[in-house]
Amino acid sequence: MVPYLSCFSAALFFFYAIYLMGMFNPLSQILLSQFHLSAAQFGWLSASYFWANAIAVIPAGILLDRCKSRSFLLAVFLLCIISQLSLTFFPSLLSLWFCRLLGGIGNAFAFLGALRLAAHWFPKRHGLAMSSMITLGLLGGVVAQTPLAILIAHSNWQFAMLISSGIAFVAWLFALLFLRDTVPIPSYEILFKISSFWQVLKNFENWRCGFYTGLLNLPVTLLSAAFCNLYLLQRYSLPNSQVSSINAMIFLGIILGAPCCGWLTDYLRYRKLIMLIGALLCLLVALLLIVNIQWSISMLFVLFLLLGFFASSQVISYPVVAGANPSYLISSATSVVSILMNLIGAVAQPLFVEIGKLFSVTGDVNYQAAMYLLPIAFLLSMAILFKPKI
Repeated sequence: MVPYLSCFSAALFFFYAIYLMGMFNPLSQILLSQFHLSAAQFGWLSASYFWANAIAVIPAGILLDRCKSRSFLLAVFLLCIISQLSLTFFPSLLSLWFCRLLGGIGNAFAFLGALRLAAHWFPKRHGLAMSSMITLGLLGGVVAQTPLAILIAHSNWQFAMLISSGIAFVAWLFALLFLRDTVPIPSYEILFKISSFWQVLKNFENWRCGFYTGLLNLPVTLLSAAFCNLYLLQRYSLPNSQVSSINAMIFLGIILGAPCCGWLTDYLRYRKLIMLIGALLCLLVALLLIVNIQWSISMLFVLFLLLGFFASSQVISYPVVAGANPSYLISSATSVVSILMNLIGAVAQPLFVEIGKLFSVTGDVNYQAAMYLLPIAFLLSMAILFKPKI
């Protein structure tokens, strides 16, 4: 039972880190009003999660490889809980930044920690173990939408932060009891990995997969993490609980689509073709969202579910990276993909707001115009695939 409980503990941390990413979406209107933020300021505040994640990935990987992963995972997990708890007792712009930055750092440690634990405890079923942990983590994004929105509606946002941080503390206690260490990598191997990182940076496939993943992940980083509620409220004037439910469909689509893409690429072996089809279908769904049609609520559920489902083709980037690098550099190559994915998300959030302001006639952000960023990104992701062969 030790391997299962240990991996489940790490997955709970990953669940919480994704929850911290997604919770800004149902909180968007409240934060804009209570802290007198402009849409641009909110965009930069939300993007700080992804900047922190991108910066923390490499140090987190080195620390988890070199030192006892249990201590670092428990420490960062607890810091994330404290940062959210600070929103309850010390609500301020500073505590918002603190929570957002710690969430991004926590995501880096949680994802890489889960990767190491899966490889250590399930060496022959690494892929299945990791996909299961990622699926559980993505459920954190679902919980951060409708359940959180309902809790906020029936109490207030600070009480909701108190409740969710309390539940996270119970998960931390579970991890304290059951999380077990992996074997640290010796110092000479760490130095070898650092010296070999240049080889990873010279590999064009890593860069291309990183850009593809970042562009296909924009439905999550732009909509689910920040602007979906604001967009749907502006265009459709729906209740906050309904727009959060629609937004949760993106996470649900990825949860359903990721194993399908993994199975399909193993079965057909045409990775480039599946990645291209996924980007093309994302483009079609994005165009349906921005056309001048007032979709019904049920149709919005379908469109957002399809957007997440087709965007899950980004997971194919990881086996591509694994096949394009020596086995001893796969973790380093994966970190390049993770860094680029988060940097694209960090840049895209304020850019989304600026596009909306540029095409606004009232001075407010025109979120419908800002949505054009999605089809542009999907077109770029398709163009990237026509570079040197995958």
